[in-house]
Amino acid sequence: MISNGQTDGVFQFESDLFKTVSKNMEPDSIEDLIAITAVNRPGPLKAGYDKLLANRKKGLEPIEYALGCEDILKTTYGCMLYQEQLMLMSQKVAGFNGNQADSYLRKGCAKKKRSLMDLCRQWFIYGKPEQDEYGQPIAGGINNGYDEQELISFWDNVVEGCASYIFNKSHANIYSLLTVITAWLKYYYTEEFFAAHLTYLTDDDKIAKYNTILKKQYKIKLTVPDIRNLSDSYNPGKGKIAYGINKIKGVGVKAIPTILNAGPYESVEDFITKVNAYDKKHNDKKTVNKTATIALIKKVKTLILMGQTATKILGVVKIKQEEINKQQERYRNAGVCQYCGGSFKGLFTKTCTECGKKKDY
Repeated sequence: MISNGQTDGVFQFESDLFKTVSKNMEPDSIEDLIAITAVNRPGPLKAGYDKLLANRKKGLEPIEYALGCEDILKTTYGCMLYQEQLMLMSQKVAGFNGNQADSYLRKGCAKKKRSLMDLCRQWFIYGKPEQDEYGQPIAGGINNGYDEQELISFWDNVVEGCASYIFNKSHANIYSLLTVITAWLKYYYTEEFFAAHLTYLTDDDKIAKYNTILKKQYKIKLTVPDIRNLSDSYNPGKGKIAYGINKIKGVGVKAIPTILNAGPYESVEDFITKVNAYDKKHNDKKTVNKTATIALIKKVKTLILMGQTATKILGVVKIKQEEINKQQERYRNAGVCQYCGGSFKGLFTKTCTECGKKKDY
């Protein structure tokens, strides 16, 4: 799946750049995924390591290990992709200790401190003969038997070329673990994976893009929700995903809990009756108003069931709303609480003596 570039929704791997590198490299191990995560950074890309990595893995180009460091560069096919590789090479080739490799070399590269980089270049090639504020003496590559021109070439072309933009492997490891987890979920639980992924997308353009991707590549339809199986988030099914009612404009945030808790519903009449009954019992004010109901029907036809047309349903809503309005009018005239049938004693009383709820008229 990853080798084919089918990585929509997969952590770190859904961009066109990552898809291209994945298809070119055809990863078959976690180390390959870690390398792809690291190579798609400004420094390695500028150095052309993305193409070099793929070609070397496939045997299209010979693998060469700078300064004989096969033990350090083997998992990345001779390419220096991680900050940790640079640190290990400085210790092996020049004799840096761990603190010097981290505090001066790695940090100097990462923070682009020119003065510190120049010092590290001197130490890497020629060494540092005495104990000083930077720590113990450093032998230097030449004193350890390495060729001066090879050391200069490595520093100028590799370290100066991309070290200031390379990733650290500890981050790449965790990123790649998340890549594996999301790829596994996507492969074995495709509808559920995309339903969860879409739930947390807020960009309408991205949602529209996924609608096309799901239909063309995965044969999954993005459908309107069914009144008999409503959800506030995207709801997966076999070969389809219904979007949640929280994505329907016109349905307010306060209406959603009422709609979800008052169900299930068998018809439009059942829906209107139950949400009104739930409001009376649990809420001080009406949460599912006419606007929300019409939004459910008219905008996405959520409530269209069993052959009913939108026109017919809107007619039902109008009739039911008129019934509710007449009932409320009777309550007003009688001074009766519409929630429990209790009374409001006194002209200026605003709270029911029985249920304690306030008048909404």
